[in-house]
Amino acid sequence: MNEEIENIFHGKLIVDQKEIPIAFMNYSGPSEEYIVFYDNGTTPFFISDDVLESVKISLEFHVYTKSNYLKIVQELKKMLTSYDYNWIGDDGDMYETDTKYHHYVMNFEKIEEVIHG
Repeated sequence: MNEEIENIFHGKLIVDQKEIPIAFMNYSGPSEEYIVFYDNGTTPFFISDDVLESVKISLEFHVYTKSNYLKIVQELKKMLTSYDYNWIGDDGDMYETDTKYHHYVMNFEKIEEVIHG
């Protein structure tokens, strides 16, 4: 799944002509705005005649910024839904007083067919 996300974004999200880095699990670069994503696992979705036909893939995206995050959130949702990810909700806004970052968490799922070989 990480490879698909990397192919979609190529390590960045463009918002208002600004590049916002996207990294898997950890970002350690110099940008004050960045996105980190996590693979929350794959679960069976549809089984027919005791054969797994499709799975549900769950991803979580964390947006970090010291300014307004709304455009970043909107563009991230737009990009992922255009690649058949379903937005299933947000965990909302957190403000981290020690780092002065807004931290916004979004959840997505995608259903994929299982290829039987």
